[in-house]
Amino acid sequence: MGIVFKNISSSAKGYKRIYLTLIISQIISVVILLFAYGIFGSFNLSQKEYDYQKRVMYTFFTGDEVYMGEIRAALQHHLSEKEEYLQEFIVLGSYDSVNDTRIKVRNCYKKGKFSTSDVFFEDFPLIKGRNLTEYEMNSKNNIAISASTYSIGSKVRVGNTEYEIVGIIQDDSKDESIFVSLDSVPDDYILAGIAFNYNKYPTVKDYEDMVKIFEAAVGRNRVDFSEFEPMDNEQIIAMKSIVIISVIIGIISALDTALLYRFIMEKRKKQMAIMGIVGAKRIHRILINETEIMILTVLTSAIGYLIFRYIFEGLIQNIYKNMVEIYYPKIYVIMLGIYIGGMLLITSILTISTSGNKFIQLKKGTK
Repeated sequence: MGIVFKNISSSAKGYKRIYLTLIISQIISVVILLFAYGIFGSFNLSQKEYDYQKRVMYTFFTGDEVYMGEIRAALQHHLSEKEEYLQEFIVLGSYDSVNDTRIKVRNCYKKGKFSTSDVFFEDFPLIKGRNLTEYEMNSKNNIAISASTYSIGSKVRVGNTEYEIVGIIQDDSKDESIFVSLDSVPDDYILAGIAFNYNKYPTVKDYEDMVKIFEAAVGRNRVDFSEFEPMDNEQIIAMKSIVIISVIIGIISALDTALLYRFIMEKRKKQMAIMGIVGAKRIHRILINETEIMILTVLTSAIGYLIFRYIFEGLIQNIYKNMVEIYYPKIYVIMLGIYIGGMLLITSILTISTSGNKFIQLKKGTK
């Protein structure tokens, strides 16, 4: 270990500018790596939120009460026309003040049949019981799934209809609702709204079709619609550009560090040749240099982490509000571990290529 610290001391004195540049380059590499991860993670989170907001369109029933029987045919027609592009549709009923619950529908509609959407069980995993069968989904069987408020086999009354609970889902919202198939919603049930979750970004025509069909079914004064804005391609391109630029800068910074290491290794050819002459094995020569690199990389990684943690992270969080959901201790350990491991891999290749198989080759290279 003594020779390692001696190498560090002699290199720092003999190549002050190079060594200082090396240290600064490594610190910058760590800061940029953490910054690039933050931008990328923030982009992914905002993109998911953006996707959901842009892919979902709502109708709200206002004024006079709107019953299921009034819009069933219009809804069925709309589903038939849009089923290729719909990931799921959601029907939200009004609360039954007597029984303190309400009906929800989260179904898919494909080839004329209803089924439970995959998105539903991603949001609410089934923890007990079973899902509705295909037959139950496409008939007027009063079968339902609910949160843990109810138990398997219990009866739940909503309005004038009683439903049997066959499955329990994990739902932390404490919303007293039961989930049923659209065909199981009675015609006299009062609705609050309907949402359409597309598997693509809906177009202006999709929005206009929704408005037209529901206004025709219940009248303009009884229905309202969510605001619709076409997809903002410029925003997505800008975010992706920031991610790409950050990654490129990080790669360039890492390559710059590796080249500086190579410069120092080239300057040590003579030293390595002498070590070979006096009996030091090749593996020992490599380990000496890699230990030095390890010490410097860990030290500069720690400094880069502290700079980012206490200076740049706060600034980034002010810009990207969801950054707090991205950075946590485990992520820092993983990111710095990847950086240190990658740096050791690159420099070990450089060290091996510089050390050579025979000290005579090294000796010749120093002339």
